[in-house]
Amino acid sequence: MGMNPSVARSWLLDLWESALSRVQSDLLVERALRSKPQLWNPEPGGRSVVVALGKAAAAMAEGAQRVVGDRLSEGWMITKDGHAKTIPGWTTLEARHPVPDERSAKAGHLMLELAKGLGEDDRWLLLLSGGASSLCIAPVPGLGWEDIATAGQLLLQAGATIQEINSVRKHLSLLKGGGLRRALSPASGWTLSLSDVPGDHPDAIGSGPTVPDPTTFEDALTVLQRYQLTAQLPSIVRILEEGKVGRRPETLKPNETVAGSMPYDCLMSNLDLQRVLREEAESTSHVPIRDLGSLSVSVEELVHRVVERIKQGSPSKDGVLWVGGGEPTLAVTGPGQGGRLQHLALHVAEQMAQRSGWCMLAVGSDGTDGPTDVAGALVDGETLSRVNARGGDVEGMKVSFDSYQFHQWAQSFVRTGPTGTHVGDIVLLLVQSSGAFA
Repeated sequence: MGMNPSVARSWLLDLWESALSRVQSDLLVERALRSKPQLWNPEPGGRSVVVALGKAAAAMAEGAQRVVGDRLSEGWMITKDGHAKTIPGWTTLEARHPVPDERSAKAGHLMLELAKGLGEDDRWLLLLSGGASSLCIAPVPGLGWEDIATAGQLLLQAGATIQEINSVRKHLSLLKGGGLRRALSPASGWTLSLSDVPGDHPDAIGSGPTVPDPTTFEDALTVLQRYQLTAQLPSIVRILEEGKVGRRPETLKPNETVAGSMPYDCLMSNLDLQRVLREEAESTSHVPIRDLGSLSVSVEELVHRVVERIKQGSPSKDGVLWVGGGEPTLAVTGPGQGGRLQHLALHVAEQMAQRSGWCMLAVGSDGTDGPTDVAGALVDGETLSRVNARGGDVEGMKVSFDSYQFHQWAQSFVRTGPTGTHVGDIVLLLVQSSGAFA
Protein backbone atom coordinates (compact mmCIF):
# COMPACT_ATOMS: atom_id res chain seq x y z
CA MET A 1 0.00 0.00 0.00
CA GLY A 2 0.99 3.66 0.01
CA MET A 3 2.42 5.81 -2.78
CA ASN A 4 4.95 4.66 -5.34
CA PRO A 5 8.24 6.63 -5.45
CA SER A 6 7.24 8.94 -8.30
CA VAL A 7 3.87 9.81 -6.77
CA ALA A 8 5.42 10.37 -3.32
CA ARG A 9 8.04 12.77 -4.68
CA SER A 10 5.50 14.70 -6.73
CA TRP A 11 3.11 14.96 -3.80
CA LEU A 12 5.71 16.52 -1.49
CA LEU A 13 6.80 19.00 -4.16
CA ASP A 14 3.19 19.92 -4.90
CA LEU A 15 2.53 20.48 -1.19
CA TRP A 16 5.50 22.79 -1.02
CA GLU A 17 4.56 24.81 -4.08
CA SER A 18 0.92 25.14 -3.00
CA ALA A 19 1.88 26.30 0.50
CA LEU A 20 4.31 28.90 -0.87
CA SER A 21 1.62 30.30 -3.14
CA ARG A 22 -0.52 30.99 -0.06
CA VAL A 23 2.09 32.90 1.96
CA GLN A 24 3.44 35.39 -0.60
CA SER A 25 4.76 38.39 1.26
CA ASP A 26 3.58 41.00 -1.25
CA LEU A 27 -0.02 40.10 -0.43
CA LEU A 28 0.69 40.09 3.32
CA VAL A 29 2.25 43.56 3.16
CA GLU A 30 -0.52 44.94 0.98
CA ARG A 31 -3.19 43.67 3.36
CA ALA A 32 -1.41 45.11 6.41
CA LEU A 33 -0.90 48.56 4.87
CA ARG A 34 -4.51 48.83 3.76
CA SER A 35 -5.69 47.93 7.25
CA LYS A 36 -3.70 50.66 9.09
CA PRO A 37 -2.97 53.60 6.76
CA GLN A 38 -2.46 55.89 9.74
CA LEU A 39 0.82 54.11 10.57
CA TRP A 40 2.57 54.91 7.30
CA ASN A 41 0.83 58.09 6.06
CA PRO A 42 2.94 61.15 7.00
CA GLU A 43 1.63 64.33 8.58
CA PRO A 44 0.80 67.20 6.18
CA GLY A 45 4.06 68.33 4.61
CA GLY A 46 5.89 65.22 5.78
CA ARG A 47 7.58 62.48 3.77
CA SER A 48 6.85 58.77 3.46
CA VAL A 49 10.01 56.63 3.27
CA VAL A 50 9.84 52.86 2.75
CA VAL A 51 12.81 50.51 3.16
CA ALA A 52 12.49 46.83 2.22
CA LEU A 53 15.40 44.94 3.75
CA GLY A 54 16.17 41.22 3.53
CA LYS A 55 15.87 38.24 1.21
CA ALA A 56 12.14 38.87 0.68
CA ALA A 57 12.64 42.60 0.10
CA ALA A 58 11.56 42.59 -3.55
CA ALA A 59 8.18 40.97 -2.96
CA MET A 60 7.52 43.04 0.16
CA ALA A 61 8.37 46.21 -1.78
CA GLU A 62 5.95 45.22 -4.54
CA GLY A 63 3.17 44.91 -1.99
CA ALA A 64 4.00 48.32 -0.52
CA GLN A 65 4.16 49.97 -3.93
CA ARG A 66 0.61 48.86 -4.75
CA VAL A 67 -0.67 50.71 -1.67
CA VAL A 68 1.69 53.65 -1.12
CA GLY A 69 2.10 54.38 -4.84
CA ASP A 70 2.58 58.04 -5.71
CA ARG A 71 2.55 59.00 -2.03
CA LEU A 72 6.00 57.46 -1.68
CA SER A 73 8.79 59.99 -1.12
CA GLU A 74 11.64 57.45 -1.21
CA GLY A 75 11.71 53.68 -1.67
CA TRP A 76 14.80 51.56 -0.95
CA MET A 77 15.23 47.85 -1.62
CA ILE A 78 18.23 46.13 0.01
CA THR A 79 18.50 42.45 -0.77
CA LYS A 80 20.71 39.49 -1.59
CA ASP A 81 22.45 39.21 -4.94
CA GLY A 82 20.02 37.82 -7.48
CA HIS A 83 16.90 38.49 -5.38
CA ALA A 84 16.12 42.05 -6.56
CA LYS A 85 13.35 43.23 -8.89
CA THR A 86 12.97 46.52 -10.71
CA ILE A 87 10.27 48.74 -9.24
CA PRO A 88 9.91 52.22 -10.79
CA GLY A 89 10.93 54.94 -8.36
CA TRP A 90 12.79 52.59 -6.01
CA THR A 91 16.54 52.48 -5.41
CA THR A 92 17.96 48.95 -5.29
CA LEU A 93 21.07 47.86 -3.42
CA GLU A 94 22.39 44.29 -3.44
CA ALA A 95 24.88 42.75 -1.02
CA ARG A 96 26.27 39.41 0.07
CA HIS A 97 24.67 36.79 2.29
CA PRO A 98 25.21 35.06 4.71
CA VAL A 99 28.50 36.93 5.22
CA PRO A 100 28.51 40.73 4.60
CA ASP A 101 30.75 42.64 2.20
CA GLU A 102 31.65 46.26 1.53
CA ARG A 103 28.23 46.84 -0.09
CA SER A 104 26.58 45.76 3.16
CA ALA A 105 28.47 48.48 5.01
CA LYS A 106 27.54 51.05 2.37
CA ALA A 107 23.87 50.11 2.71
CA GLY A 108 24.00 50.35 6.49
CA HIS A 109 25.52 53.81 6.53
CA LEU A 110 23.05 55.02 3.89
CA MET A 111 20.17 53.80 6.04
CA LEU A 112 21.48 55.61 9.10
CA GLU A 113 21.95 58.88 7.20
CA LEU A 114 18.49 58.60 5.67
CA ALA A 115 16.95 57.96 9.10
CA LYS A 116 18.77 60.87 10.72
CA GLY A 117 17.38 63.20 8.04
CA LEU A 118 13.74 62.59 8.99
CA GLY A 119 11.62 64.82 11.21
CA GLU A 120 8.58 64.29 13.42
CA ASP A 121 6.14 64.83 10.52
CA ASP A 122 7.79 62.11 8.42
CA ARG A 123 6.97 58.39 8.43
CA TRP A 124 9.34 55.44 8.01
CA LEU A 125 8.08 52.01 6.97
CA LEU A 126 10.53 49.12 7.42
CA LEU A 127 9.73 45.86 5.60
CA LEU A 128 12.06 43.39 7.28
CA SER A 129 12.91 39.80 6.40
CA GLY A 130 15.63 37.27 7.13
CA GLY A 131 19.09 37.97 5.79
CA ALA A 132 18.94 41.60 6.87
CA SER A 133 21.71 41.13 9.45
CA SER A 134 24.25 40.42 6.72
CA LEU A 135 22.88 42.65 3.97
CA CYS A 136 22.90 45.92 5.90
CA ILE A 137 25.60 46.67 8.48
CA ALA A 138 27.07 49.82 9.98
CA PRO A 139 30.21 48.87 11.92
CA VAL A 140 30.89 50.70 15.17
CA PRO A 141 33.94 53.00 15.23
CA GLY A 142 37.09 50.93 15.30
CA LEU A 143 35.80 48.11 13.09
CA GLY A 144 35.54 47.55 9.36
CA TRP A 145 33.14 45.37 7.43
CA GLU A 146 35.91 42.77 7.13
CA ASP A 147 35.94 42.31 10.92
CA ILE A 148 32.20 41.68 11.03
CA ALA A 149 32.39 39.35 8.03
CA THR A 150 35.11 37.27 9.67
CA ALA A 151 33.19 37.01 12.94
CA GLY A 152 30.02 35.98 11.14
CA GLN A 153 31.81 33.36 9.06
CA LEU A 154 33.53 31.81 12.08
CA LEU A 155 30.32 31.70 14.12
CA LEU A 156 28.42 30.08 11.25
CA GLN A 157 31.12 27.45 10.78
CA ALA A 158 31.14 26.77 14.52
CA GLY A 159 27.43 25.97 14.46
CA ALA A 160 26.29 28.91 16.62
CA THR A 161 22.56 29.58 16.78
CA ILE A 162 21.05 32.62 15.09
CA GLN A 163 20.33 34.14 18.52
CA GLU A 164 23.99 33.76 19.51
CA ILE A 165 25.24 35.19 16.23
CA ASN A 166 22.88 38.14 16.44
CA SER A 167 23.87 38.96 20.02
CA VAL A 168 27.38 39.54 18.66
CA ARG A 169 26.24 41.35 15.53
CA LYS A 170 24.10 43.79 17.49
CA HIS A 171 27.05 44.95 19.58
CA LEU A 172 29.25 45.57 16.55
CA SER A 173 26.76 47.73 14.65
CA LEU A 174 25.29 51.24 14.87
CA LEU A 175 22.19 49.96 13.06
CA LYS A 176 21.19 46.76 14.87
CA GLY A 177 19.88 46.27 18.38
CA GLY A 178 17.62 49.31 18.11
CA GLY A 179 20.28 51.52 16.54
CA LEU A 180 18.05 52.44 13.63
CA ARG A 181 15.26 53.32 16.07
CA ARG A 182 17.53 55.80 17.80
CA ALA A 183 18.61 57.32 14.49
CA LEU A 184 14.98 57.76 13.37
CA SER A 185 13.89 59.76 16.42
CA PRO A 186 11.82 61.96 16.46
CA ALA A 187 10.21 60.47 13.32
CA SER A 188 7.61 57.73 13.76
CA GLY A 189 7.22 54.59 11.72
CA TRP A 190 6.11 50.98 11.47
CA THR A 191 8.02 47.70 11.12
CA LEU A 192 6.44 44.78 9.25
CA SER A 193 8.47 41.59 9.40
CA LEU A 194 8.65 37.98 8.27
CA SER A 195 10.17 35.75 10.94
CA ASP A 196 12.84 33.18 10.12
CA VAL A 197 13.95 32.74 13.74
CA PRO A 198 12.69 30.39 16.47
CA GLY A 199 10.26 32.11 18.81
CA ASP A 200 9.69 35.03 16.40
CA HIS A 201 11.24 37.51 18.83
CA PRO A 202 11.47 40.95 17.17
CA ASP A 203 14.94 41.58 18.60
CA ALA A 204 16.25 38.49 16.75
CA ILE A 205 14.65 39.12 13.34
CA GLY A 206 17.24 40.98 11.27
CA SER A 207 19.07 41.72 14.56
CA GLY A 208 16.22 43.99 15.66
CA PRO A 209 17.10 47.38 14.13
CA THR A 210 13.95 49.11 15.44
CA VAL A 211 13.32 47.33 18.76
CA PRO A 212 15.04 47.15 22.16
CA ASP A 213 17.76 44.55 22.67
CA PRO A 214 17.80 42.33 25.79
CA THR A 215 21.41 41.16 25.22
CA THR A 216 24.55 42.88 26.47
CA PHE A 217 28.21 43.26 25.55
CA GLU A 218 28.94 40.58 28.14
CA ASP A 219 26.50 38.18 26.45
CA ALA A 220 28.22 38.74 23.11
CA LEU A 221 31.64 38.14 24.61
CA THR A 222 30.39 34.93 26.22
CA VAL A 223 29.32 33.64 22.81
CA LEU A 224 32.81 34.08 21.39
CA GLN A 225 34.29 32.38 24.45
CA ARG A 226 31.80 29.49 24.16
CA TYR A 227 32.98 28.73 20.63
CA GLN A 228 36.65 29.42 21.43
CA LEU A 229 36.93 32.26 18.93
CA THR A 230 38.44 35.02 21.05
CA ALA A 231 42.02 34.42 19.84
CA GLN A 232 40.88 34.65 16.21
CA LEU A 233 38.93 37.89 16.71
CA PRO A 234 41.13 40.25 18.77
CA SER A 235 39.64 43.49 17.38
CA ILE A 236 36.10 42.39 18.13
CA VAL A 237 37.01 41.14 21.60
CA ARG A 238 38.51 44.56 22.34
CA ILE A 239 35.26 46.29 21.28
CA LEU A 240 33.14 43.96 23.40
CA GLU A 241 35.39 44.31 26.43
CA GLU A 242 35.26 48.11 26.15
CA GLY A 243 31.49 47.95 26.03
CA LYS A 244 31.36 45.56 28.97
CA VAL A 245 33.07 48.11 31.23
CA GLY A 246 30.95 51.01 29.98
CA ARG A 247 33.36 52.64 27.54
CA ARG A 248 30.97 52.12 24.61
CA PRO A 249 27.20 52.77 24.52
CA GLU A 250 24.94 49.73 24.93
CA THR A 251 22.28 48.79 22.42
CA LEU A 252 18.76 50.18 22.88
CA LYS A 253 17.22 48.80 26.07
CA PRO A 254 13.51 48.41 26.97
CA ASN A 255 13.62 51.19 29.57
CA GLU A 256 15.14 53.77 27.21
CA THR A 257 12.79 56.57 26.10
CA VAL A 258 12.91 57.44 22.39
CA ALA A 259 10.78 60.17 20.79
CA GLY A 260 8.32 59.01 18.15
CA SER A 261 6.39 55.75 17.90
CA MET A 262 7.46 52.53 16.18
CA PRO A 263 4.83 49.73 16.31
CA TYR A 264 5.91 46.28 15.17
CA ASP A 265 3.94 43.50 13.45
CA CYS A 266 5.13 40.07 12.35
CA LEU A 267 3.18 39.04 9.25
CA MET A 268 4.29 35.43 8.85
CA SER A 269 6.37 32.85 10.73
CA ASN A 270 7.63 29.33 10.28
CA LEU A 271 4.77 28.00 12.40
CA ASP A 272 2.31 29.72 10.06
CA LEU A 273 3.93 28.02 7.08
CA GLN A 274 3.77 24.65 8.83
CA ARG A 275 0.06 25.20 9.45
CA VAL A 276 -0.52 25.94 5.76
CA LEU A 277 1.42 22.81 4.77
CA ARG A 278 -0.73 20.66 7.04
CA GLU A 279 -3.88 22.16 5.55
CA GLU A 280 -2.64 21.42 2.04
CA ALA A 281 -1.75 17.84 3.00
CA GLU A 282 -5.14 17.23 4.60
CA SER A 283 -6.92 18.51 1.51
CA THR A 284 -5.03 16.28 -0.93
CA SER A 285 -4.61 12.91 0.85
CA HIS A 286 -5.62 10.62 3.68
CA VAL A 287 -2.08 10.41 5.05
CA PRO A 288 -1.99 11.04 8.83
CA ILE A 289 0.08 14.10 9.74
CA ARG A 290 2.45 14.23 12.71
CA ASP A 291 4.69 16.91 14.22
CA LEU A 292 8.39 16.33 13.59
CA GLY A 293 9.20 19.11 16.06
CA SER A 294 11.45 22.14 15.81
CA LEU A 295 14.35 21.94 13.38
CA SER A 296 16.24 24.54 15.43
CA VAL A 297 18.77 22.01 16.71
CA SER A 298 22.06 20.71 15.34
CA VAL A 299 21.86 18.79 12.08
CA GLU A 300 23.36 15.80 13.90
CA GLU A 301 20.51 15.78 16.40
CA LEU A 302 17.99 16.26 13.62
CA VAL A 303 19.40 13.29 11.67
CA HIS A 304 18.96 11.13 14.77
CA ARG A 305 15.35 12.28 15.17
CA VAL A 306 14.49 11.62 11.53
CA VAL A 307 16.10 8.18 11.65
CA GLU A 308 14.00 7.31 14.69
CA ARG A 309 10.85 8.26 12.78
CA ILE A 310 11.99 6.13 9.85
CA LYS A 311 12.64 3.16 12.13
CA GLN A 312 9.13 3.44 13.56
CA GLY A 313 7.66 2.94 10.10
CA SER A 314 3.94 3.63 9.80
CA PRO A 315 0.96 1.91 11.38
CA SER A 316 -1.24 3.42 8.65
CA LYS A 317 -1.64 1.81 5.24
CA ASP A 318 -1.38 5.30 3.75
CA GLY A 319 1.90 6.09 5.52
CA VAL A 320 2.64 9.05 7.83
CA LEU A 321 3.70 12.60 6.95
CA TRP A 322 5.98 14.25 9.51
CA VAL A 323 6.13 18.06 9.29
CA GLY A 324 8.83 20.14 10.97
CA GLY A 325 10.24 23.64 10.68
CA GLY A 326 12.91 25.91 12.08
CA GLU A 327 16.57 26.65 11.44
CA PRO A 328 19.12 23.86 12.02
CA THR A 329 22.74 24.58 12.89
CA LEU A 330 25.73 22.83 11.39
CA ALA A 331 29.34 22.91 12.57
CA VAL A 332 31.32 22.61 9.32
CA THR A 333 34.76 20.98 9.55
CA GLY A 334 35.39 20.13 5.89
CA PRO A 335 36.15 22.14 2.73
CA GLY A 336 33.17 20.95 0.67
CA GLN A 337 30.21 22.89 -0.66
CA GLY A 338 26.61 22.60 0.49
CA GLY A 339 24.07 23.73 3.07
CA ARG A 340 22.65 22.36 6.29
CA LEU A 341 19.55 20.97 4.57
CA GLN A 342 21.59 19.25 1.87
CA HIS A 343 23.81 17.77 4.58
CA LEU A 344 20.75 16.50 6.45
CA ALA A 345 19.33 15.00 3.26
CA LEU A 346 22.58 13.18 2.48
CA HIS A 347 22.53 11.38 5.83
CA VAL A 348 18.82 10.59 5.61
CA ALA A 349 19.21 9.19 2.09
CA GLU A 350 21.49 6.50 3.52
CA GLN A 351 18.83 5.48 6.02
CA MET A 352 16.09 5.39 3.39
CA ALA A 353 18.05 3.21 0.97
CA GLN A 354 15.86 0.72 -0.91
CA ARG A 355 12.67 1.67 0.96
CA SER A 356 10.20 2.25 -1.82
CA GLY A 357 8.06 5.37 -1.64
CA TRP A 358 9.71 6.82 1.45
CA CYS A 359 11.01 10.33 0.86
CA MET A 360 12.04 13.56 2.56
CA LEU A 361 11.91 17.13 1.32
CA ALA A 362 14.26 19.52 3.13
CA VAL A 363 14.02 23.06 1.80
CA GLY A 364 14.60 26.70 2.68
CA SER A 365 11.54 28.90 2.32
CA ASP A 366 13.58 31.67 0.69
CA GLY A 367 14.81 29.37 -2.09
CA THR A 368 18.40 29.04 -0.86
CA ASP A 369 20.18 26.55 1.37
CA GLY A 370 23.46 27.95 2.66
CA PRO A 371 25.80 29.62 0.15
CA THR A 372 24.46 27.61 -2.80
CA ASP A 373 22.09 28.09 -5.72
CA VAL A 374 19.52 25.52 -4.55
CA ALA A 375 16.67 25.55 -2.03
CA GLY A 376 17.46 22.10 -0.65
CA ALA A 377 17.02 18.48 -1.62
CA LEU A 378 14.42 15.75 -2.09
CA VAL A 379 15.71 12.27 -1.25
CA ASP A 380 14.07 8.85 -1.23
CA GLY A 381 14.81 5.13 -1.20
CA GLU A 382 16.48 5.33 -4.60
CA THR A 383 18.78 8.32 -4.01
CA LEU A 384 21.78 6.48 -2.58
CA SER A 385 21.72 3.80 -5.26
CA ARG A 386 21.90 6.47 -7.98
CA VAL A 387 25.08 7.90 -6.47
CA ASN A 388 26.65 4.46 -5.92
CA ALA A 389 25.80 3.38 -9.47
CA ARG A 390 27.77 6.36 -10.80
CA GLY A 391 30.78 5.62 -8.63
CA GLY A 392 30.32 8.46 -6.15
CA ASP A 393 32.41 8.42 -2.95
CA VAL A 394 29.58 8.92 -0.47
CA GLU A 395 31.73 8.55 2.63
CA GLY A 396 34.24 11.05 1.27
CA MET A 397 31.48 13.55 0.56
CA LYS A 398 30.18 13.21 4.12
CA VAL A 399 33.61 13.71 5.67
CA SER A 400 34.41 16.74 3.51
CA PHE A 401 30.91 18.22 4.01
CA ASP A 402 30.41 18.15 0.25
CA SER A 403 26.67 17.50 0.23
CA TYR A 404 26.28 19.65 -2.89
CA GLN A 405 28.34 17.17 -4.89
CA PHE A 406 26.31 14.26 -3.47
CA HIS A 407 23.05 15.76 -4.65
CA GLN A 408 24.57 16.58 -8.03
CA TRP A 409 25.38 12.89 -8.45
CA ALA A 410 21.92 11.92 -7.17
CA GLN A 411 20.04 14.56 -9.17
CA SER A 412 18.11 15.31 -5.99
CA PHE A 413 18.35 19.12 -5.86
CA VAL A 414 15.27 21.27 -5.33
CA ARG A 415 15.62 24.52 -7.25
CA THR A 416 12.99 27.22 -6.84
CA GLY A 417 14.89 30.48 -7.24
CA PRO A 418 13.91 33.38 -4.95
CA THR A 419 10.47 32.58 -3.54
CA GLY A 420 9.33 35.99 -2.33
CA THR A 421 9.29 34.96 1.32
CA HIS A 422 11.69 33.90 4.07
CA VAL A 423 10.30 32.17 7.16
CA GLY A 424 12.90 29.51 7.90
CA ASP A 425 13.35 25.92 6.77
CA ILE A 426 10.89 23.07 6.33
CA VAL A 427 11.23 19.28 6.41
CA LEU A 428 8.48 17.01 5.07
CA LEU A 429 9.16 13.34 5.84
CA LEU A 430 6.92 10.68 4.29
CA VAL A 431 7.28 7.26 5.94
CA GLN A 432 5.41 4.43 4.24
CA SER A 433 3.80 1.43 5.90
CA SER A 434 6.03 -1.19 4.33
CA GLY A 435 9.77 -1.80 4.40
CA ALA A 436 10.33 -0.68 7.99
CA PHE A 437 13.43 -1.65 9.96
CA ALA A 438 13.38 -5.04 11.62
